[in-house]
Formats: sequence, C-alpha cells, structure tokens
Amino acid sequence: LGAGLLFLDAGDVTEIVPDPAFGGQRGMETGQTVSASENSARLAGALTLMDDRLRLGTAVGIVSSDLAGIGRSAPFLDLGAQYLVSGVTLGAAVQHLGGAMASD
Repeated sequence: LGAGLLFLDAGDVTEIVPDPAFGGQRGMETGQTVSASENSARLAGALTLMDDRLRLGTAVGIVSSDLAGIGRSAPFLDLGAQYLVSGVTLGAAVQHLGGAMASD
C-alpha cells in the first residue's frame, strides 16, 4: 500500500492580456497579479498471484488545478501488470484514466 501527495505553487505573476493596438500579438500588463497551483493526492496498492509470477497494481486519486482563481479537478485511475515468463518480465500500464477537469 502507498499514498502520495503533490503540491506545486507557481506563486503570483503579473497578469498580461493581449494588446489590441498590436493585433493581440503583444501583451500589456493589467496591474493585477494572478496565481497558479497544482495539487494531487493518490492511494495505491499491489498484489502478487500465481506463485509471484503475476503482479497487479492500481492507484486512484484526484488532481486539481487553479489558475487565476479558476479551479478545476478530476479523479484518475492507473492500472499496471507484470508477468514473469522464462526469466523475462513482461509489463504493461495504463495511466491517467479519468474524466475531464470539472469546476470545483
């Protein structure tokens, strides 16, 4: 069993919007600041079967993102398997299964 947390804070940055005087190809400062952050939490587990030849693992969690005060989050699922055959370990994984980020 395992658990994990991830926190990323980009801090405050100056807000810049497209400048219509330059066709939106350049930016101009608004005088405001915005912030950005990413967070993730997960729980994971694994087990062995068939005399330790087959290993299965899964992790479930949630990821959230906040940019300029607009927050979104989504659950996710990771699955993995390994199989030992004739001294060679074959493995496969599917990661980040989940829906679209939705408003908090």
